[in-house]
Amino acid sequence: MPTVFVTQQTDHNLSAAQTYGDFRFLNRTPLGEPVDALASIGMMHGILAGFSDEDYLLCIGSPVLIGMACAVAARLNQGRYRLLVWDRNVRKYNSLTIDLGECCGTNAD
Repeated sequence: MPTVFVTQQTDHNLSAAQTYGDFRFLNRTPLGEPVDALASIGMMHGILAGFSDEDYLLCIGSPVLIGMACAVAARLNQGRYRLLVWDRNVRKYNSLTIDLGECCGTNAD
């Protein structure tokens, strides 16, 4: 089963994302508190170590943590990662695939 990696622990109702996989939280820093960037990126590398094309990022909370999570996931998975994006009109999450190799080129010619 895929894993949904949630960027930050929150009190938001995330039940609509549970259909995509089991949750793992990348950071437990309370919302509004300063983020220790060095410690957070190290922790994310460990938690995202097995990140694959089947997994998702659910970006909630600190923009710093969101940016780090996307960068680490892309680095560990050949530039690819999937996001869960909330569609407020239909009140559900949709999957969005990002492929940095496809859009930015992977060959250094």
